This record gives sequence, C-alpha cells and structure tokens, in this order.
Amino acid sequence: MMGDRSQKRSPSAPEPRSNTMLHSAIKLLVLFAASALVVYLSQEFSRQGGRVASIWPLNAMLRAGVMRRRNSDWHAILAVGGLANLCVNFFMGDTGLRAFGLTGANLAEVYLCARLLWRPERVFDITHGRDLLRFCLVAGVVGPVLSALMAASILSPSAPFAETFITWFAADMLGMLIFAPALLVYSGPAITALNQARTKFGAATTYALIGGVLFLVFSQNHLPILFLVPPVLLFATLRLGMKGAAVGILLTAGLAISCAVAGKGPTQLVDGSEIERVFMLQGFLAVMSLSTLPVAAVLSDAVRARAELSAARERAERSEANYRVLADYSTDIVVRLGPGGIISYASPACRILGIDPEQALGRSTLDFVAPEHRDFARKTVDDLFAGPEPDRTVRREFRVPRPDGSIMWLEGNPSIIRDADGAPVEVVTTYRDITAKRRLEDELSAARLAAEDAAAFVRESEARYRAMADASLDMIARMGLDGTIRFVSPS
Repeated sequence: MMGDRSQKRSPSAPEPRSNTMLHSAIKLLVLFAASALVVYLSQEFSRQGGRVASIWPLNAMLRAGVMRRRNSDWHAILAVGGLANLCVNFFMGDTGLRAFGLTGANLAEVYLCARLLWRPERVFDITHGRDLLRFCLVAGVVGPVLSALMAASILSPSAPFAETFITWFAADMLGMLIFAPALLVYSGPAITALNQARTKFGAATTYALIGGVLFLVFSQNHLPILFLVPPVLLFATLRLGMKGAAVGILLTAGLAISCAVAGKGPTQLVDGSEIERVFMLQGFLAVMSLSTLPVAAVLSDAVRARAELSAARERAERSEANYRVLADYSTDIVVRLGPGGIISYASPACRILGIDPEQALGRSTLDFVAPEHRDFARKTVDDLFAGPEPDRTVRREFRVPRPDGSIMWLEGNPSIIRDADGAPVEVVTTYRDITAKRRLEDELSAARLAAEDAAAFVRESEARYRAMADASLDMIARMGLDGTIRFVSPS
C-alpha cells in the first residue's frame, strides 16, 4: 500500500500479504502520530496571536510523503494526515465546520502541489535546478495561495480576510520552503553521490559550526547580527551541497522560531508589535531559503555536469585507446591529417614505407607520393576539405616510392571529421597496400593485349593465306585426318 515509486520488484518470493498489511498499518500509525505532533506544536508554539500559526510544517511533510510514493498511496497518506490535523483542531477548540474547513484547505494545497509537480517519466529531484524552480513556484506560491484563500474565507467571520490570507500564505510558504527540501533531499534519489568525497566527521563538523553560529545569533536580543547567517548557510552549501543547504535552513528556522517564542533573537530589536516581528522573521527565513536553495541546485547541477564530463572523457579515452590498439596492429596505414595533408597521427604500419610514425608527424602526405601522382593527390586533399562528403566511386590510388627504390601502390579510404558547424577540420584515412592487386591488374592487362595481338595476327595470316589460294591456278585443298575436305580453292 505504501510502496516506494523507485522500488524495483524483487526476484525473491513475495512477502506474505498479512505482513505487508501490518507494515503499512504501522507506517500509517507513525504518520498519524507525527502529523498530530507537528500540528499541535505548530499551533502551540509557533502561533503569535490569532488562529493562524506563523509556520506550518505539516503540508511540507505530507507533500514530501506523497512525492515518494505511488499515486495509489496518496489518498491513504492524505487521509491519515488530514485525520491528525482534524483531531488536533478539535482538541484546540475549533468547531466542526471550521475544523473540517481548515483541514480541507491544507489537504487541497498538498494534493494540488503533488499533482502539479508529479511526472510519470521520472522521480522528482529537488537538487535539479529545473525541479527546484518548479517546486518554488508551485509549493511556494500556487499551493499556499489556494490554501490561504480557502482558510481566509472560512475564518473571515472572526478575523480580517486580508490579514488572515497573508499570515496563512506566509506560514504555508515557509513550511514548504523550509521543511520540504530537507525531507525531499534525504528521501530523494542518489544524493549521496554528489557528496561522496565528504566524510561523516567533516559533515558533523560543518553542522556543528552552523549550529554554533545560529545559536550565537538567535540566543541574544542585543545585537543585530542576522548578517552572520547567510555566510554559514553558504558554507554549508559549498561543503555538503543540497543536503547542507536544506539542513542549514531547517536549523535556522528551528532556532529562530524557538528563540523568538522565548523572546530572544535579533528580530526582537524591531520597534513594532509582536505580529510585525513575526512577519519580519518570516521574511528573513523566506529570503534565506530562496537565496540558498538555488545556489545549492546550481552547485549540484555543476557537480553532475562535471561527473558526466568526466565519464564522457573516460569513454573517449577508452575509445581512443581501443582505436589505437586496432590501428597499431592493423596492416593498413591509418593517418590523421589536416589541411594541406599535414599529418598529426600515423599508425605503426607506416613503417612499410621505410619511416617511423614519429618521422611522419608534421609532414604532408604529398611528400610521400610519386611526382607523377602528386597533382592528383593534392586535388584529392583539397576536395576532402572543400566540404562535401568524399565520392566513394573515385579510386584514390597513388604510387609511393620506397627507400629501396621499389614502388608501392596505396589506396586511400578517407573519412571527414567536422566541427559543430559541419566544416571539415580533419581527415582520417586508411591506406591499403594494393601493390599485388595492381601487379595482377597490369599482368591481366598485358595478357589481354597480347591475346588481342595474337588474334589480330591470326586473322591477318588467314587473310593472306586465302588471298594466295584464291590467286593460285593450282587447286589447293585442306582436309582433316579422317579425309574430310575442309577447304578447296576456287581453281
């Protein structure tokens, strides 16, 4: 019932149905107790006058819960959370209509946010900049606006509509922006991979430093030193990524609200009413959350991009290594060349030309071509860097002299490497030794010419023979061994 969206089906035997139902029931009871405690503490300790709490974590908790579960589990989670909210509302003295109405406003906000943020193709990940932006717009604006409108309408007979709307909106927005990121980060996918180089001791030291600075700031009400909070939150973000940012914001909110209830903190220096100090604290916490979370998302995206780049580089290096192994053990000469035929790589097979690969670097392929083929080779290179794909019907065969004076025939098979704009930047070509092939072709051509010459001679001899026979006065006859006459002259 309470299955995780990211959980895969186990190949082992399925768990008995009774055990599954028991586990689900226990989880729902824990959710009910946690929701009731959160609602009670929010109304008892965070409320600064009136019916509306100054910060509301319940919706953030339910929101994080439904986003990590299947759609079929949403109704159970919302029902349990709503029942806990309703029970505490009755316990705090609300009437039936008001209790049901305010609980419905909270559940409507959670369901709307979950629906707008849920994607069937992938799991929501707040460490991604795009998902964080959607979260801030939906959970920080759209959802709280809907809930605040409903709550203000319900409470309007006993409280000003505008004041109730603003207070409710601020409380829900802060609850979402402060509590939901921490819950989503610690229940999200593969977050530890972003901080795998950080030790537990280093993380504990960072959190201890944050706690110490925050306690120093909010445990007194003599010095306006709120400016010390942003640097430590930024430090936690740089050290621990989105986890550090989320936990830092959560610690900031917890200490700030607790100290404010006790009459401590820099916000007590505000010359105004208690509700004005609450609004000041809410604004401060909202600014801290909206300024720290985007930095954490950008850093997380940068870490992911760096990891992807490193993985791509490793793949490219492995591919190049495999290519070099193939090139090193290939009997064909593999050459990478730039404009003008300048060689930047030559495989070891070039030793059949009497040179080492290092000696070929920086030289032009035209230097190795026989003089009578150099113009053709130059035009071939120019055509390759002119833009179009090479014409595969063209035979790129060249005579290449060797140091011992012999002639080798090489056939090129080029491939063009292009830049992002499609312009040729390099050419990789393989040269195959076709000397034996050309020798056979030459021998076949010579044999064909010899056969044609012999046939012409026979025809010419036969023509002369017939002319002599036709002009002779004697009868000339040709017969086979069996006595059959094959030819008789006209005489």
